Amino acid sequence: MQQDYRKWYSHHLGRDIEMLVFGNWGYPIVLFPTSMGHYYEYKDFGLTETARWFVETGKVKLYCIDSIDRDSWYAKHLHPGTRIWNHVLYDRFLHEELVPGIQRECNVQKIGVSGASFGGITH
Repeated sequence: MQQDYRKWYSHHLGRDIEMLVFGNWGYPIVLFPTSMGHYYEYKDFGLTETARWFVETGKVKLYCIDSIDRDSWYAKHLHPGTRIWNHVLYDRFLHEELVPGIQRECNVQKIGVSGASFGGITH
């Protein structure tokens, strides 16, 4: 199964954000990590392997994106307003940078999203 490591500079976040992409083509699905997780956890847990047939036959293309939980909701060392602002910036990154990039790359209007735990409810 084709795997591509990407480091994407986000102008909204002012830093790089990492992701793993599985597949060449197919319906794009963004996979958010669990609470305090990282972009590689779906691979480490073997979940991308369970989707191998769908990826290799071009039915789906998986985008495993990193989170910024450590700088937003779980950053207890930061003022609550700063944590909220950091999440707003991550949301802007998703809506104004990542999603349009995936839409162009896959030539689609809609994309799928998935996530468990905090990753499944915050985006």
